[in-house]
Amino acid sequence: MFVYIKPKTETVIREYITSSETYMIDSVSISVTDLKLKSYAVIETVFFSQGKYIKKFSDLLDGDNYNNWSSDDQYIIDYILNKYELSTVAI
Repeated sequence: MFVYIKPKTETVIREYITSSETYMIDSVSISVTDLKLKSYAVIETVFFSQGKYIKKFSDLLDGDNYNNWSSDDQYIIDYILNKYELSTVAI
């Protein structure tokens, strides 16, 4: 699964603060980088601001979260957006 949320369709908005700068996150790449069936998945999330790479995170999806995923990829998108306190905004 690979999801890339782009500003032309919907925008992910959140200020991301590093030690020296603040970024407005306007797109996110979400992909499954590792998968053990009936056990877990590793989800990679990459934040971008105006096309510039900002930060990459890897998250383990296991237990109830893995079981709730089932075949609904929207669950992964919602899980990541909620985890990083992101929201989609139609433009």
